[in-house]
Amino acid sequence: MAIQRFYEGVNSVSADNPVGMLPYLDPTTWAVWMEDFVLIPEVTSHWLHTATNGTLACTSTGGCGIITQTLAGGDNDLSQLALKSVTFALASGKKMIFETKVKVDKATGTIGEQELFFGLMTVQTAGDFTDGATLACDNCVGFFSPDGTANVHAVVRVADAESVQTAATTIADVTWTTFSFYFDGTAVQFYKNDTLVAKLSAFPTAGLCPTLYIKAGEAKASVLSTDYILVARER
Repeated sequence: MAIQRFYEGVNSVSADNPVGMLPYLDPTTWAVWMEDFVLIPEVTSHWLHTATNGTLACTSTGGCGIITQTLAGGDNDLSQLALKSVTFALASGKKMIFETKVKVDKATGTIGEQELFFGLMTVQTAGDFTDGATLACDNCVGFFSPDGTANVHAVVRVADAESVQTAATTIADVTWTTFSFYFDGTAVQFYKNDTLVAKLSAFPTAGLCPTLYIKAGEAKASVLSTDYILVARER
């Protein structure tokens, strides 16, 4: 299909609105944040990196960045990367979109012998994760894979009360996978590679941080690579 070109622009507000003079869709109705990891995250003021033998590295090919969280090879090594300078909140009646593209490389280990989380959560000094099988964060929306399985759960936590669809999908070794959720103002719909895998009606209203987490469940090196994180929230 040929690209439709509108040389004078396209707008979504009335002509008598000052923003109507802008030849684009109204950019004020949504707040959009995207991290492409062209540069390594600054982990003093803007990001928090909690690690046990876990290191961060960043590569950029043609401007497309990838962040890697590499575990050295000991059992229980971990890396948790969270944005701390900005938080995002779900609000009743307001839409929100989260998306990230990730890859897990277990090297000589077994996929499933690790703990993973990608999504939004409150970052707690006492820890967001406990025994490899359960979450301890107060509030979150995202994808959680406990140690011992390649299954990925769709999970929402509200003030420590958890709603979860277990084994909503799976993750494969050395395979780029896109995980997304869409909050329609009432319920959270979870997607893997643009296919709906779960829907949960509970949602937290606390400020949440974009978070990437990997913890080894065996004494083997592993790497979590992330291409990007996108968060868009209706004003």
